[in-house]
Amino acid sequence: MTKRMRHLVLALTLILSLAALTACGGSAQAPAAASQTSQCPECPACPEPEPVDVDAILMEEAQAYFNNMASHKNMIDAADVKAKLDAGDQSIFLLDIRNDTDFAAGHVEGSVNIPFAQLGANFDKLPKDKMIVINCYSGQTSSQATAVLRMAGYNAMSLKGGFPNYEKAELPIVK
Repeated sequence: MTKRMRHLVLALTLILSLAALTACGGSAQAPAAASQTSQCPECPACPEPEPVDVDAILMEEAQAYFNNMASHKNMIDAADVKAKLDAGDQSIFLLDIRNDTDFAAGHVEGSVNIPFAQLGANFDKLPKDKMIVINCYSGQTSSQATAVLRMAGYNAMSLKGGFPNYEKAELPIVK
């Protein structure tokens, strides 16, 4: 047997050995049929992945949101935000979910603008280690955003009454 032929036999042996190993669940790229029946007589059938009930998970999170709601109902007054800012509290993150045009026309100094429709695609820009104070036009949309963010594990609060209450509390507005 030539040297080239020995290398070919060795390569085929390695390939077949690898194929036998991965057929029993050793590879995430194994064909779907491999997860239902064993490809080799020495291995038991690969187990089926456990099904995930997405609806049940969402229901559980929604119930937990309402069952664990604090007395403040996940809302904060503009005066409380102002007091925290005046005291130099660095534990809050101001999030303005109004559209870009309204944000540019006036917003609280230091706030970050992520319009409501773009919020889901920008969770990575939100801090997990701060209280996120969300404001919108009236408080309704920020309450919806607060509920979703809290279910996703963020410490979020909705500004009572929305952006107009910032102005009433005399927070520094940037135009």
